[in-house]
Amino acid sequence: MAVKTIDVVSRALAVLEQVSLHQPASLGALARELDLDKSAVQRIVATLHADGWIRPDAAGQGGWTLTGRALAVGGRFAAGEDLRARARRVLREVHAATGETVWLAVADGGSLIVVDEIASTHVLRVTFPIGYTGPFGPGTAGGAAILAREDDAEPDARVEQARSDGFAVQMSGEVPLWAAAVALPREPGALPAAVVIGVPQSRGGEPELRRLGAVLAEAVRTVYAGA
Repeated sequence: MAVKTIDVVSRALAVLEQVSLHQPASLGALARELDLDKSAVQRIVATLHADGWIRPDAAGQGGWTLTGRALAVGGRFAAGEDLRARARRVLREVHAATGETVWLAVADGGSLIVVDEIASTHVLRVTFPIGYTGPFGPGTAGGAAILAREDDAEPDARVEQARSDGFAVQMSGEVPLWAAAVALPREPGALPAAVVIGVPQSRGGEPELRRLGAVLAEAVRTVYAGA
């Protein structure tokens, strides 16, 4: 027998997510985005504020922003099996060698979620906020890299190429970046994860992207040697 869900909890979580996406988010904007009555949103916002999840915008613009409580919960999600601690070593090595943006993404359901990042030192750069969620699949570098480690992945030329090269590349997508990625060794119970390096399309061609992929693959091999 299916367990009945609690609608008000779903609405509260939806409001919290919308605040994270649009902060500082006003009551009116939240109500429009979620197609909810403004008074209902106001009650949810008051509850989230009282419980320490959100706070009024510090600039006094009348909106709402997340508090550190949301970051603390997110950090515990990403830290299982010492994932972030070891992956951070890869991020630091690759960032030091290339100066480009490097991030750690985990696959959860049908999404890739950014859980750590070191931003590029270049003026023109690509960055993602912690918690950014994108699609998981062979069309992204991170998705192709993770699927290349899965024995039961659906046949796909991009995944097969990633298996052959030792890294995956992405030269198209929703945002103007090129990326290369390498999946991290997966321990039992841990979410699949990949380290990704990204550059603006204007600063790289395929040879450069493949060079960055090789740098990333070597950093993962070095850090995870003997793991």
